[in-house]
Amino acid sequence: MNGIVIGAILAALLVANFVIERQQSLWPRSWTLAGILLGIAFAYLVPFSRIPGPAAGVGAAAAVVFAIPVFFAGLLFASEFRNADSPAAALAANMLGAVVGGLLENLSLITGMKALLLVAAVLYALAGLGFRGLLSPPHAMAEQQQRLHT
Repeated sequence: MNGIVIGAILAALLVANFVIERQQSLWPRSWTLAGILLGIAFAYLVPFSRIPGPAAGVGAAAAVVFAIPVFFAGLLFASEFRNADSPAAALAANMLGAVVGGLLENLSLITGMKALLLVAAVLYALAGLGFRGLLSPPHAMAEQQQRLHT
């Protein structure tokens, strides 16, 4: 079962990177953040305990549902990393976020997994508020336009 979950998450991240690599225009942050929040809401609202079928089938369905917000988070990271002025600083910020997320994951031992989804939704909403007013770096837009013409 763990292999199914890990495979679904890695596949979601691989597809997200593929999408960003193939796109010709800048990816809208607002769509990506909306996708993350909708994916988290969907994962929160799906009653997995009421889904009929064998445990492996329900687990596979849960892995796919939980991979949806991971896919959108992968889109957000890849598009922001692509346009970062300092890729090292962007990677460091991502690693710091991973450490904080790992520490917050311990909350699931106290509150359960569903409450952890709410924590993730709040943190992504705060990140969305932090993105407000941020424009893509001018050189990133110029590079994007140059790639379109070559």
